[in-house]
Amino acid sequence: EVRNSNITNISIYSEEIEKIVLDLGLVDYFKEDNVLRFKLDRDVNILISKLSKYKVDKLLITDSTLEELLMDYYK
Repeated sequence: EVRNSNITNISIYSEEIEKIVLDLGLVDYFKEDNVLRFKLDRDVNILISKLSKYKVDKLLITDSTLEELLMDYYK
């Protein structure tokens, strides 16, 4: 069900983006300069634990909008 989806949007600002991508095992992400964006469908605490090894300038965690959830559901 769409409403039970727990997908969050993550934006990480860091000079260590390449290392973070490898450590998280990301496949589907967007990277521009020192900003990494991706969708997370697992426990955010695991992400925060892994990020603690790196210098992160800014971390944004937002819930997906209904429109984003529907777009992902119908892919």
